Amino acid sequence: MISDEQELFKALEARDSGAIIGTTESQWLEAKRSPYHLESPERQLEFFKDVTAIATADGGVILIGFATGPATTALVDVMTELTPVRPDIVSLQKRRDLIESGTPPPVGAEFNWWLENGANGVLTVTVPRAESTQYPILAHKVRAHGARNELLMASLHEGRHG
Repeated sequence: MISDEQELFKALEARDSGAIIGTTESQWLEAKRSPYHLESPERQLEFFKDVTAIATADGGVILIGFATGPATTALVDVMTELTPVRPDIVSLQKRRDLIESGTPPPVGAEFNWWLENGANGVLTVTVPRAESTQYPILAHKVRAHGARNELLMASLHEGRHG
């Protein structure tokens, strides 16, 4: 079971999915079976929500390519299975552009592929901690019919609020 980002990246580099299976989702770690489908505003808001929640909770990683399921002893999800993703179906530039345009102030994020056998793999979105001067972070996207759908994400941690 993985307990921090360093351990996660070490396991990914070693292609040791077994070390990741059983890891609990947390404030710093969100797992997704497959990439976010960003065609609809609702799906874009889900992506923004996850990015901004991690940014305001000290930073962390979105791990795309691991399925989750409920833990047997707690009300959390754990990683249950490696579900490699095809890189050709994921536009990293589109995701970068969405983060820049959809999360004022912009939340920086780093995207990395961890490929299995040079083909499918796992995508990590590393989201840095937002500084208190960046709050509140507003995740939004304009709907096709013109109404704005907004989600305010802010988290004030002791000693960090301005």
